[in-house]
Amino acid sequence: MKLHHIGIAVASIDRYYNNFLKPLFGYDSISEKMFVEQQHSRIAFAENGQSVKLELIEAIDENSPTYNLLKENKGGLYHIGYVSENFEEDIVLLKAKRFMLISNKDGVAFFMSPTFELYELLDKKAGWD
Repeated sequence: MKLHHIGIAVASIDRYYNNFLKPLFGYDSISEKMFVEQQHSRIAFAENGQSVKLELIEAIDENSPTYNLLKENKGGLYHIGYVSENFEEDIVLLKAKRFMLISNKDGVAFFMSPTFELYELLDKKAGWD
């Protein structure tokens, strides 16, 4: 597995990128926003050419997993994402290490670690790099 991104829950992708990432931390590129139906969220990936991508996650409604985090804490670190060349094998490995599988759809799996951190596993064969 290779570190792919760090997910951050934000109230607004545009405001977070324009007010913080671009002027303060040199992030000079952001992907098109994508709607993730199963998560009730919009996402975009920010890059600065020198470190890991940041996935900005904007809740669409109260059914989004990040909704309560945003409501209570105004946002923050949400998960760490890894890309896998051996997606199914890595799922088995994580489960054997007591990671709880939360969801697995379309080459994207979420796990809760035994110490309650959230991890995302992306299948390289599904187009994630």
